[in-house]
Amino acid sequence: MFTRFRDLVNFDIDASRFEFAMTFCADRVHQLVPSSQSDSIQEAKQTAQDLHSSDPSIVQADIIFECTGAPLCLQTAVFVFLAVLI
Repeated sequence: MFTRFRDLVNFDIDASRFEFAMTFCADRVHQLVPSSQSDSIQEAKQTAQDLHSSDPSIVQADIIFECTGAPLCLQTAVFVFLAVLI
């Protein structure tokens, strides 16, 4: 039996994939824009904090799938998930 997640959020750096995500699975999408910052971990932490500020329900994730391979998306997903544990 298939059980749907209650809320599926898509993070991506490529906005062209949002339409696909919204059509097939995502309830919400957030475009992550990499900066030229040399400290990608700090950028990911800040991005996760910004996402939480703009969308507090983002930390209610039960599971996170990372499918882009983009460091910013992966690291941000980790920090969003860690916020659930704190």
